[in-house]
Amino acid sequence: MHTFDETLDAVMNLSPQERETLVEILEQRRIEEWRKETAEMVKENTALYKTGQILPQTADEVIHKLHAALDTPDE
Repeated sequence: MHTFDETLDAVMNLSPQERETLVEILEQRRIEEWRKETAEMVKENTALYKTGQILPQTADEVIHKLHAALDTPDE
């Protein structure tokens, strides 16, 4: 396995176009990973909602709970 510094050095040995392509590939993979994680979270929360383990809330209720959790006054 390569260290981060070794990987960075190897990347810097690429041509500018190759580095740009690498950045694009990494960004697309990061986006795809985020989509998969989000889809899994939605799937899990939908299952919880269907079984009554979580209930619908208004935006104001959620904001109030977030403020309470952070121990900050409501705005």
